[in-house]
Amino acid sequence: MNNNARYLLRNALHEHGIDIIHEPVRLQAVLNNYAQDQFKTEIYLWVLSATDNIPDTLLKNNSAPFPIPFITLTAKLSAQLHENFRIDKESAMWTIDSWMFALNLTVVLSLVPIIDRNFKSGREVKSLISVEQTTEKLVVLFADICGRTSLYDNIGDDLARHFTANCIKTMSSQIAPYKGTLIKTIGDEIMCTFPDAKAALNAACAMQNAVKNSREDSKQPLSIRIGFHYGVVICEADDVFGDTVNVAARVAGIAKTDQIMTTAATFAALPATLQNQTRPFKSTNLKGKQDQCEIYWVLWQENNEVQPLPPTSHYDTHSSTQVILKYIPKNTTYKQILQFIKPALKGGIFSKPGKIDRISVLAQKKEPSNATEFHAILSIQPDEAAKRIINKLHRKQLNGHYIAVAEYIERSIHNNRSNTYTKGTYPEGNHFIECRDTTKRFRLITIEQLKNFNWTENTEA
Repeated sequence: MNNNARYLLRNALHEHGIDIIHEPVRLQAVLNNYAQDQFKTEIYLWVLSATDNIPDTLLKNNSAPFPIPFITLTAKLSAQLHENFRIDKESAMWTIDSWMFALNLTVVLSLVPIIDRNFKSGREVKSLISVEQTTEKLVVLFADICGRTSLYDNIGDDLARHFTANCIKTMSSQIAPYKGTLIKTIGDEIMCTFPDAKAALNAACAMQNAVKNSREDSKQPLSIRIGFHYGVVICEADDVFGDTVNVAARVAGIAKTDQIMTTAATFAALPATLQNQTRPFKSTNLKGKQDQCEIYWVLWQENNEVQPLPPTSHYDTHSSTQVILKYIPKNTTYKQILQFIKPALKGGIFSKPGKIDRISVLAQKKEPSNATEFHAILSIQPDEAAKRIINKLHRKQLNGHYIAVAEYIERSIHNNRSNTYTKGTYPEGNHFIECRDTTKRFRLITIEQLKNFNWTENTEA
């Protein structure tokens, strides 16, 4: 499940009134309009749960004189969803957690009159209470635990819950020292604000280091990812919302395990010393935004000798997904790569055609043999075309050799605990993560330089 999707549900309740929970068909239409063909599974779960009166039960329990403890109620409602709709436990718990998150943002969770049928909408309820709204320029930061779902499968609910709670506690402990405010904890994610960009960046780095140290000391296996954005927010009661919150959540969604991402607006507000701690990552279109957003990668390691990441302009990441063709022969030509990729670039009735923005070659010196291997790096638009290439061409022949095709991710060696190439699902192929280190084992060259490449006669890219 995508945690960022929960903001769709929150916005639906905030803009269309709380009574929309009693109209599942209307709720589905509103969410589909917001999502624009995304988050179909999440919307399906919300509509089913609304049909089963899950949000209404949560509201009634919250306003009851003696409410059922949240853990007990969650278990009860999860079992109800499983029995009625055969929804698995993890999805059921996520659905209930989403409702808790969304209902809280409407500022009516604690209001007894909300369950009174004399009130026809959430807007009417809101008009009966005095809720002061102010605007303020703040940094909104989201920190999300990675790998929690697989953790429940691998070590069981009790131990996984223990590790998750400890990780959230570790992250939260780094907010106050940097004058931040914890807004809420949402399942495996925290949302907080900071008065300025400097405080937010320092807090984000402190969170990553604290979780890293906890991982090494207590052997807990969890990692986190962080995204934050600086801008104007609407402050209401003990909550914040607005476009800045949405952008921060989407930037957090771009970040991968052990990464911190931020925006150009935050970068511009940083002092020069901290700007040097960031690197341009890519320019991308965030959902719901017409203009492209410049994303910056924050280097958070405490080690002062962290090697800077090379400019991403080398890889032409602008609006493209990087795909790597691993272990290509040295005599491979530009034309052969185009012929290899062309069938997978074609679109269909329900899929968009793709295009290649650029082709580069990554030379890698293997140790201890000092043999050189070559990998082609392709910038592909759009993302669905890149995924199609990975799915269709992985382990196919190029220039008479079987090659591996994967998403390409560049990362500082200090951001990669295993210190190796790592693999993951995307969606059926592999991730390829280049770990740059002080051994200077990598060179970026053009496809034209490939045939006559000589390691000793080339400078490092």
